[in-house]
Amino acid sequence: MIKALHLLKVLFLVFCLYERAAAAEAYWMHSDPLAIPPYAEVLSFSLSAGTEPIPINFKQPAGNSFSLDLGPSIIKLKTFYLETREEGSSLVGSLDDSKLRRYLNVFGTSSYFDGKLVGEGEFAYGILGLATTGEQPRMFRLGLKGRWNGISYGADCGSIGKGFVSLLGERFDYDRDEAQVWAERSYGSWRFRGTLSELWERRPATNELTLTKTAVTDFHFNRPNWSAMLSSSYSLIDQGTSLDQKTAAFANALSISYRPTTILTIVPKLSVREEWDQSTGVRTDTPEAVVTLRLDPSRDVQLTGLASYARGMSEDVLKDNSTVNAGAALHWRIGKYVLGEQFLSLKIEYRNEARFHSPSDSPQKLSTLISFKIVGF
Repeated sequence: MIKALHLLKVLFLVFCLYERAAAAEAYWMHSDPLAIPPYAEVLSFSLSAGTEPIPINFKQPAGNSFSLDLGPSIIKLKTFYLETREEGSSLVGSLDDSKLRRYLNVFGTSSYFDGKLVGEGEFAYGILGLATTGEQPRMFRLGLKGRWNGISYGADCGSIGKGFVSLLGERFDYDRDEAQVWAERSYGSWRFRGTLSELWERRPATNELTLTKTAVTDFHFNRPNWSAMLSSSYSLIDQGTSLDQKTAAFANALSISYRPTTILTIVPKLSVREEWDQSTGVRTDTPEAVVTLRLDPSRDVQLTGLASYARGMSEDVLKDNSTVNAGAALHWRIGKYVLGEQFLSLKIEYRNEARFHSPSDSPQKLSTLISFKIVGF
């Protein structure tokens, strides 16, 4: 009971920070770019949805965190703020305006039963540009995880508000609620993980609901210079005002990470997704190939390149398309100064989407993202 009261104190503190964040929006708009993130998370590189981010292997700097001693237990809180500016241009059409993205994250943990059970609470406020009427660009999550007799397990639930922009730049256009449970077991070089999840999304303009239930199984195999992962998932998707539009989806993915030298990592990935609209009988197949190269010439510099191709094949002409992504990223640890360790990140991305039913409406886009961060002050 005492632990629960302490966790409620933390959640109250997170809520207060959210209210202050919303009130301080105008101040953030004119602040210099500043971040206090977990370094490996911020410099993950991902160009498209469904592409696994490649983590950074730099030595993890000390994060800016603090602990609150609330009686007999310790609740740890970590917070960081990131501000980036993105320059985007459409190769077919007019130039896009520069976009300022801000991201605030507060993360709290509390350990129970000598570390066998860990409670987590997380709040994030992420926005691109200015919030419009009806938008609540925030994310809130609660979770429990533990380990017993060699088995790791956990459960999470949370909500995401309309207009929220994640750390990797993904924007959510509708409110959604999510929940999942998972379990994991390792046997030597093998690791198995199973996940059950449920996602609710509502579109206020049409009052349509989307309910997605998914089961995922992952198999990991690790060796000194390479590793592999095989993932399979099955989803049931119900849509419409009365959830009467039903779709089933089955996806498989295989990725291999190979390190031929100490400075080079090659990560190819192949995936196939199949969807069946049970009301119309329409089937859509989407194979995708992704190749990622990561070069670490020194502990302070990393270069990442990524190319992907996805092809949608369907009897529905609106889903008959292809997408090409290509990009590169440079991450540089500038050094440690009075304010802390400083990092500079530059990402360039090219995206070309071919819509075969309407060739004149096939967008191409080139964008750049520059980030400056201060960690551990």
